[in-house]
Amino acid sequence: MTGSFINVGLAVNDIHEAARRFEETFGWKLRGEVTPQPALGISFAMLDANGLTIELLSPLPGETTLRRFLDTRGEGIYRLAFGADDLDADLARLAQANVSFVDVSGPAGKEEGRRIVFTHPKAAHGLMLELVEGHD
Repeated sequence: MTGSFINVGLAVNDIHEAARRFEETFGWKLRGEVTPQPALGISFAMLDANGLTIELLSPLPGETTLRRFLDTRGEGIYRLAFGADDLDADLARLAQANVSFVDVSGPAGKEEGRRIVFTHPKAAHGLMLELVEGHD
């Protein structure tokens, strides 16, 4: 990957309870509101953990990738997000290394005008990576 680290995505069942717990127990600060993203079947909230950004991710009702993850693995680290200075070059490198990925640019990044891609967890020892084009 060519870009910088953005945040850690943490899968949780109850986003409001998780945000409250992290704020009260660890002093992390909620930045903004819990925001639904129906195109991806999730709600998300950003926490400032003393300079590290934690993105809480909770599934919306229904069958979603995140719901399957929670049902199978339970709450915990879901993915790491990185900026991609040259997403096309990164994708070419991933394809050459036989890394499966899914491009969710339309539903996820349309509002911000950037492309977003997720690698398959099997490509990185069970960890999914998110590549965000043009992230500062």
